[in-house]
Amino acid sequence: MISQGASKVNISLIVNDDEAEGCVEALHKSFFESGDLSELLIQPRLGNGSPVRTMQVDN
Repeated sequence: MISQGASKVNISLIVNDDEAEGCVEALHKSFFESGDLSELLIQPRLGNGSPVRTMQVDN
């Protein structure tokens, strides 16, 4: 599922846990072309045990 939030620069994605890292890498490469994942933050797990992954972008 892809959802745009209240901001045009906020896009939320829901993917299978085993595909999450590959999705983040592909998105990061598409947006930034450097392949650098230094902005990737891994947050605590959700109540169902799934990790919450976000990518912080500073403009």
